[in-house]
Amino acid sequence: IIYSSLRQGIDVVTDFTTEDLINLTALLDSLDYTGVNGIADGYVSLNSFRGSDTLVKIDPDGSTGRAMFRNLVLLEGITPGDLNQSNFIF
Repeated sequence: IIYSSLRQGIDVVTDFTTEDLINLTALLDSLDYTGVNGIADGYVSLNSFRGSDTLVKIDPDGSTGRAMFRNLVLLEGITPGDLNQSNFIF
């Protein structure tokens, strides 16, 4: 799944597997992100939703800025613990 803008959210993905990838390169580039791990750098958040789903959120200015996280995609049937950096392209 490729995202290039925050305006693309929020999608609901019902068939995501742990082998799938979410490409956030263009989206994070549009936010002037220059890091290598959007999760560790506070730009991407994985939140439990309804117990067995994951809500992927984006913070436009990272954890040090004033902007709030925005919902991007809901992954049904995947918990945050099922995901790691290898599921994302930053």
